[in-house]
Amino acid sequence: MQIFRLLGMYTIIPATVFLTISFFVMFTLRKIEGRGLKNFGNLVVFLLWACAMMIFLSGAYAVITGRHPIMMIIHQAIQTAM
Repeated sequence: MQIFRLLGMYTIIPATVFLTISFFVMFTLRKIEGRGLKNFGNLVVFLLWACAMMIFLSGAYAVITGRHPIMMIIHQAIQTAM
């Protein structure tokens, strides 16, 4: 299952995209003065960081163990369907 290790390395790209978007949201928040909008922006930044962390950790798991959790579920579903 070496291909799953390679798939784990590719999770860096979407995690980086989420972190880049969160940077621009934080940059925009510095210029906003409305408190409600600032709180909403902070929530959006937190959710983007959480998504980036989950993607990165699933990729790290795939690289370390050689198993990809989502791909294993799909593989088992295909095996039971046949």
